[in-house]
Amino acid sequence: MANPSRNVVPKSGRPKTVTLEDVAKHAGVGTMTASRAIKGTGYVAAATKEKVLRSADALNYTTNFAARSLATGKTGIIAVMCGPLNELHHVNVVHLLETEINKSGYQMRLLHTKTDLKEIMHATRATSADGVLAYGVQDLSDEFEFLNSKLLQHCVFIDTYEHPGADYVRIDLRGAVEEAVTLMLSSGRPRIAYAGYSNGVSYQEGSAVEDRLITFVASMQRAGREIEYINAWRDLPYTGRIQALRRYFEENGCPGGILCLHDEIATLIYRALRDCGRRIPEDTLLVGCDGLPFMECYDPPLSVVAQPMAEVCATAWQFLKARMADSRIPLQQKTFEAPLIVRESLNFD
Repeated sequence: MANPSRNVVPKSGRPKTVTLEDVAKHAGVGTMTASRAIKGTGYVAAATKEKVLRSADALNYTTNFAARSLATGKTGIIAVMCGPLNELHHVNVVHLLETEINKSGYQMRLLHTKTDLKEIMHATRATSADGVLAYGVQDLSDEFEFLNSKLLQHCVFIDTYEHPGADYVRIDLRGAVEEAVTLMLSSGRPRIAYAGYSNGVSYQEGSAVEDRLITFVASMQRAGREIEYINAWRDLPYTGRIQALRRYFEENGCPGGILCLHDEIATLIYRALRDCGRRIPEDTLLVGCDGLPFMECYDPPLSVVAQPMAEVCATAWQFLKARMADSRIPLQQKTFEAPLIVRESLNFD
């Protein structure tokens, strides 16, 4: 067999567009087999799939999504709507979803705002999306324009609360958060605080709208304890946030335990406490809430409410594929319970 070339130039002097048929011929398989191998659909032996993908790479083959749209009515594009990528848990979710999407032969289009979503809703067929995966997007399922768009029929929500009337995968954090607060309360330390994002500098009665804070407040109230809220200042750069947290601890003293909205906040709290000469866990117990791998790399390793995002993202993608295949199937809804992983930062014996 001749050596594969990435730059096939016919006599006309114009580069030749590599087709699926070219890939199939190069790999020595049928066109349907090559199509299944590249899309990740149907059964293809592992060795055959590897051979097809090597041929596609050798020929510099890329799927023509506009042509696919005209031929099949599908774009091969999945829109992923997520929060800001300067927050590490969002980056992790996008990575996991993109991995699942690409394995099935689709491409991901990342949407940063609801305006991006509206552009998708009003796009032509060739530039639209076959489905949407929405992570932590508040109130999207209640918006009139989205409710009346075809995309809602092919949308799966990933969230910490339910989306009645839609496909969703939910992460239930309540049990693990309550367990973490109970452990911190059992240490006998007088001050247990919650660190999150807020427009204010203190907790306002009835202002909790997120499961972690709601569960924290309920646990503290049952124990007859005051609610201490620490603002982690989302809009400041990292150095500014650490300085603001350090000032808080210098002016108010350090709580005996802190539950954090995210692992990233726990990281900032960790640094601010260390700057103030506080020891973890001897002086302050510390718990994050994501379960990102680097949390066990600290000294001491940090405890976390571990969101099972790999399983969550894989399930959400399976739900969306099933919905795209048949929009008439019953609602698909599943809840994963997040466990509390207790490490040295919660050890107060």
